[in-house]
This record gives sequence, C-alpha cells and structure tokens, in this order.
Amino acid sequence: MYEGLTRAALERALPDGANLSVVSGFARGADGRLSRQLDCMLVTGDGESVPYTHAKVFPIDNVVAVVEVKKSLHSDDLASGHDNLRSVVMQGSDPVVRTATIRRSFQTITGVPLPDDHKLLPVRLAMIRHVLIVDASLPVRVVFGYHGFTTETALRRGLAEHLGAIVGRKGYGIASLPNVILNRTAAVIKANGMPWPGPHG
Repeated sequence: MYEGLTRAALERALPDGANLSVVSGFARGADGRLSRQLDCMLVTGDGESVPYTHAKVFPIDNVVAVVEVKKSLHSDDLASGHDNLRSVVMQGSDPVVRTATIRRSFQTITGVPLPDDHKLLPVRLAMIRHVLIVDASLPVRVVFGYHGFTTETALRRGLAEHLGAIVGRKGYGIASLPNVILNRTAAVIKANGMPWPGPHG
C-alpha cells in the first residue's frame, strides 16, 4: 500500500509532456548485472516487462531516481534501504556527467577551484572529485519512510549507528549513500553540492 501510494504521488507530480514514468522493478548495468527489486523508479523510455509480473527492467542510464519506501523508518529500515539502493551503484553504458556540475560542486565543497589538470590535486581533493563524478553518474537515491524516527536527533543517531556499522565494508563508500533520507518529521541530505551544498573546510 505504501509503495503504491508513493508511486501515485510521484506520478501526479510529473510535468505534462515529460517522457517520465514511475514503475517498480529492476535497473540493469552496462555489464548486464541487475539491481535488487526496487520499490519505485522514475524512468525514461519503455523498459522490458518481467513476465507474469507488473515489474519492469530498465537500463541504469534510463533511471532518473529511485525511492526505497518504508512504512516506518528506524535503524534497521535505514540499513535495508541503503542496501537496496546500493544495488543501483553500477556502471552505465554511456554515463553523462556535466563538467560544469562537477566543477561547481567541487568548489562549493572544498572552497578551492578545480584545476583543468586534475592530476595536480592532492590525494584528499582527488578523492572528493572522484566521488562527485560517481555520484553525478548515478540516479538520485532516496530512502523515504512514512513513520519512524520522530525527531531530527533520533534520525541523526540512527544514521550515525548505521555508518559506524558499515565503516570499512567493501562497496559502502560515500558514493553509495542515499542522496536523501527522510520521513514526515526529519531528513538527512547528502551535501555534495548537487544541489545541496554543505560548509567547506
């Protein structure tokens, strides 16, 4: 019910004439690998129907955003939502990343301009650039709960516990984190400058 409600709300928000639709199903990477089943995908094109189901398969290049829907958002739900969304961290066939987007985000985060020759960057700044490129080539990823954490403090604590549990685990880097985690009372956003910036330093 909650997944259906979310899809219906997203469909109503789509602008007329946009070649966009809201579906559930799977994303497929350029190597043929499939994501886990995804609650809610904002996609372009038609995709491939999965026989005997309402699910569809779309190339990752055609997936604009993915929403992992939770009836209640607590620590366990946050972790499982991250796991599901992490499955769309895959290579597209022709990822389009605008240089101006990376340049603007990099400068917003670090407070220094991105040089034309990225090989001149020190290791820390080179890693920030790399993560921004990966993030910009992926669909927007959202964990959305209808209930759960009742305060911002509780959500922050839950996220901190989750991050503590995944430190050092392969495939759980910064780029794999959802862009937004929210329910009706609190939200956490990834301050990567696309579009939300954070303080630099």
